[in-house]
Amino acid sequence: MTEVSLETLPVVNRPPTHNFKIKSFSSFTFCDYCGQLLWGICAQGYQCVDCNFSSHSHCTGLVKSICKTTLTNTIARAHDFSKTSKSISKFCNLCRETTFTISGEPLCCKDCRYIVHSHCKEKAPNTCRIPYNTRNQYNHNDESDSDSDDEESRKNKNKNNNNNHIHYHHWVEGNLKESKKCVYCLESCDKSFSLANYKCLWCSKHLHSGCYDKHDPICDFGTLSEMIIPPYLIDLIEPESKGTNDHPNHLQWKLSGPIHSKTLFVFINSKSGGQLGSTLIRKFSSILNPIQIIDLIHHGPNYAMQVIKNYLQEYPNDTNKFRLLVCGGDGTVGWILQVIRKFDLPSIPIGIIPLGTGNDLARSLGWGMGYDNEKLTSILKKINDSKLIQLDTWQVEIKDHLNDENNKTITMNNYFSIGLDASIALGFHLARNANPGLFTGRTVNKLWYTKIGLEEFVTKNFVKLTKVTKIIVDGVEIKIDKGVEGIMILNLGSYAGGVDLWGKKRPKLLEKQFIDDQMMEIVGVTGLPHLGSCLGNLASPIKLAQGRDIVIHVDKSHVEKTCEFAFQVDGEPEPIESHIYTFHITFLKKVNMLYHKEFKPRVKQSKLEFDLSTVQVSTLSTATSPTTHNQTIDEITIPITKIQESDEDDSDTDTDQDQHTNFIDDNHEVVKKGEELD
Repeated sequence: MTEVSLETLPVVNRPPTHNFKIKSFSSFTFCDYCGQLLWGICAQGYQCVDCNFSSHSHCTGLVKSICKTTLTNTIARAHDFSKTSKSISKFCNLCRETTFTISGEPLCCKDCRYIVHSHCKEKAPNTCRIPYNTRNQYNHNDESDSDSDDEESRKNKNKNNNNNHIHYHHWVEGNLKESKKCVYCLESCDKSFSLANYKCLWCSKHLHSGCYDKHDPICDFGTLSEMIIPPYLIDLIEPESKGTNDHPNHLQWKLSGPIHSKTLFVFINSKSGGQLGSTLIRKFSSILNPIQIIDLIHHGPNYAMQVIKNYLQEYPNDTNKFRLLVCGGDGTVGWILQVIRKFDLPSIPIGIIPLGTGNDLARSLGWGMGYDNEKLTSILKKINDSKLIQLDTWQVEIKDHLNDENNKTITMNNYFSIGLDASIALGFHLARNANPGLFTGRTVNKLWYTKIGLEEFVTKNFVKLTKVTKIIVDGVEIKIDKGVEGIMILNLGSYAGGVDLWGKKRPKLLEKQFIDDQMMEIVGVTGLPHLGSCLGNLASPIKLAQGRDIVIHVDKSHVEKTCEFAFQVDGEPEPIESHIYTFHITFLKKVNMLYHKEFKPRVKQSKLEFDLSTVQVSTLSTATSPTTHNQTIDEITIPITKIQESDEDDSDTDTDQDQHTNFIDDNHEVVKKGEELD
C-alpha cells in the first residue's frame, strides 16, 4: 500500500464537494477555477461558505476540486511553516485571501509550499506531503531480513516491493510561480490572481482546475526522477531508546532498494553565506524529498552516512548510484570528505554549491565563485549532467617537539601555508569569531581581510622564514630566498578566492599544475606588498619547487617573541606557539568529485569519460594503507628547481619527467640528488 492523497481519488470515492452561495464581492476577485476576473456590479459569482472557493456562475458546475474542510487524510502529517514574503499574487490556501494585507504575517510550509496567514495556521489541515513509506508505521528491520530467509523468499519479497513502487501526485492549489503546460491537455497553465490550477510537489508539473478529474494520478517525479528518493523506498525505524540519536526529534529511517541511478543527498551548512544556507534548506525541501536534505548544523552528517553505509551493505553493487551535493564553503566539503572516511565508505562523487568566502575548491571544479540565486532546478540539472574527476587529498602530520598534546594529523584538500599569509588569516579568523555579525558575505569578508592585513603589517613583525624554517622536498632540502616571509603549498590552481599563484609562467624544469598528479606546488612571497600584488594578479610569487613528500621544520628558539608566526590548512589558521614544530605532508588518497560539464579542469588524466562504477569501486573503495602510499612516494622522484622563468604556453605537450630530484646550490647550479656540494 502506498501513500494516497484524497485529491487523487476517483470522483465517486471523494467526500462531499463545495457548498456554493451567490456572492457580491467588495473588491477585485478572481475565479479559483479559470483564474479570470469575477465581473459585474453585484452578485458577480459564487463562493463556498465553507472554504471560500470563488467562481463564476458558469464555472461552478465544472468545479471538480474537493472542499478542504471535508478532507480527512488517512495519514496526517503537519506542515512545517516558516515566514515568507507578502505579495498581492500570493494567496492563503485556507481562507483563499491574498497575503498582501495589514493584519497577519504569511507563512509557507517548507516541504509542500502550502501558504497560510499567521491567524489561519491553527486551522490548516495536516495534509503536508509524506516523504516516507506509509505501509507500516515502523519497520523493525529484524524479521523480514533474517538470515533464515532463503533466496526464493527474498526474490518474492523484492517482487512484491516492485509492485508497490507506485506513487501519486501531491497537488497543491494555486500560487504558481511560472507558466507551464498542463500535464493533461498540454495547454498553457498560467499564473493567476487566485488559487486557480495546481502544481505537483514531486514532479513540478502543472494541472488545470478543469482537468483535475481527468489526469493520470501516478507521478513519475519529473525531470529530476534519477535524483529524488521516492517515499516508497524510505521505511521508518522505531528508535531503540529516546535520546540516543545524535539528533533528537529527527526521523530515523532506512533506505530500501533498488534506488535510482543518481540518488542525491544534499548536505547544507545553514550557517554559511549569511542566511543563504537556511534559504537553500527551504527551497530544496520543496523540490526533492525533504528527507534527503540534511541540515549539517542541526542534524549533522553522521545519520545520513550511516543510512548510505547500511544500504551498501545490503546492495553492494549500487555503489555508483549515490551522489552528494554539499552547500557550503571549502571547509564544509572537507568535513563531508572526513565523515566519508570515518564511515569507511567508497568515494561518493561530490558536487558543490559554494557558500563560503574563497570557494577555491568549487572554482577549481567549475561551480563558480559563489551562489548567485540561480534556480535550484537548474543547478540540480547541472549536477545531474556533471562529469567525474579525481582530486588528490593529502595528510598533514603536525608534531610539537615540546608538547605532545599538540600532535595531530589534518587532512588537506586545497593548500597549506605558513608565515605571513597564515598570520593574517589567523587575525581575520579571531576577529570574525569575536564579531560574527560584521562578516556577512564574500565581498564584506574580503574587505575585512584587507583591513586586518594592513593592521597586521603596521603593528606586527613577521619573521623571515630562512631564520626559522627548513623545507625538505622528497628528501632534498630546498633553498629559500632570504626575503621570503610566507610560503604556500598548493594542491589547486585557485588560492584565496580564485588567484592562480602557479600560473602559466614557471621554471622550465617545473611542470604544469594538476589536481590529480599526486604532486604539490610550493611558492613564496617576500612581504605584504608582494602578497597583495600576487593576489591582485599584478605580480607572481617565487616558485620554489614541486614535490610529493614535504617536510617543514620550524625552530623559533632564536626569534623574538614579538614576531607573529602561524600556519593554516585549507583556510583554518592556528598559531605556532611552541618553539620547535615539524609538518610532514604526504599523499593520502584520491577522491571522486563532480565538475561542471562545460568546465575544463586541470587534470593530468586526459581521458575523463571513464565509467563511474569502475573508478568508484575498483580504485576508491579499496582502502590503501599508509605503507602503500609511502612506497609509491619513495619510488617516484620529481624535478625540484628554482631557475629563470619561461613563457612556456600550457598548451604545449609535457615532456617526460626527469628521473632525478634536483635543487639549487648557492651558485644557482643544478645539483642531482646523491651528489655532494663543494
